[in-house]
Amino acid sequence: MALKINFNKDSRLRFIQILLAVVLLLFTILVKDYIVSLVLAIIFAGLSSPVYNWFLKRFKGRKKISSITTLIFFLLVIVIPSVLLLFEIVDQASMVSKQILPFLEKQLQNQNIGTHKLPDWIPFRKQLTPYTEDIFSKISELIGSLSQMIVDGLGSLTKSTFAFFLNAFVMLYGMYYFLVNGSSLLKKTQYYLPLTKTEFKELTSTVISISKATIKGAFLIGILQGILVGIGFSVAGIPGAVFWGSIAAILSVIPSVGTSIVYVPAGLYLLFNGEIAYGIGLLIWGFGVVSSVDNFLRPMLVGKDTQMPDVIILVTTLGGIGMFGISGIVIGPLIAGLLMSILKIYRKFLSKT
Repeated sequence: MALKINFNKDSRLRFIQILLAVVLLLFTILVKDYIVSLVLAIIFAGLSSPVYNWFLKRFKGRKKISSITTLIFFLLVIVIPSVLLLFEIVDQASMVSKQILPFLEKQLQNQNIGTHKLPDWIPFRKQLTPYTEDIFSKISELIGSLSQMIVDGLGSLTKSTFAFFLNAFVMLYGMYYFLVNGSSLLKKTQYYLPLTKTEFKELTSTVISISKATIKGAFLIGILQGILVGIGFSVAGIPGAVFWGSIAAILSVIPSVGTSIVYVPAGLYLLFNGEIAYGIGLLIWGFGVVSSVDNFLRPMLVGKDTQMPDVIILVTTLGGIGMFGISGIVIGPLIAGLLMSILKIYRKFLSKT
């Protein structure tokens, strides 16, 4: 006769919790390479829901065809233009790394003070003249490091091309699934979480509002500023305008000074090389037009959707980029927003106990 062991409720609960933790850990390890793609799929599915609902009405409630049509729209409007732009950026980055930066580095390595003189417009020129050799040496080292960074980045991009398209496929398939089954999935998720309807709704609304704010703030404003920087560089005759515009778009996530990191050195370089009109024009264009875009459009587009201080948005965006790559622009602030929402729920819970 088999021996039957009777487990009490606490023992069973502890066993289930341990089993759940182990399996959840194994599951996380299993899908770790695609977690970012799935998170982006959730975010873009939520942002695409108005388009999906519009198609859903036109196709009389047929979810699958509405989801596929939404994905096609997403591909045509966002993904394909972004990929084409990426190819152009890579092409110009290769040109910059192979031609422009080595040329500048070669010029700056000539440390003959009689050949390289500090321009008259530099403040404290007389006091800095004895250190001209050191100044040119440091600039040369900086440009050399920047050149190597670009080359390394291009090599890394080439190696990860297959992974990029695989993750893109996972994201698109995830979007299709979440558009079709999003509502039912949310209800199931809420069922398994020890949260009230109000608390769960607060978390989901945080994800949506911060995602919208990040997309509108980081991407729309960044793209516009990048285009303006590219136009300025093109008019000034600086090669690689698309590449430098893309760098400005990425750096636009840094409030107030982001894009100036690109156009100020370029303007000073033009002044340094005697292109006074183009140098002054680029600096005026940068400070008067490019930087003004952020000040005027961000309050209108973003508003108070993030409900977070600018410094938190900045550090979480930079931290997100460092951890998740370009996707961190969205995921970083999203994690911070979820943390603040969970802290609010926790505070309310403590006040009731």
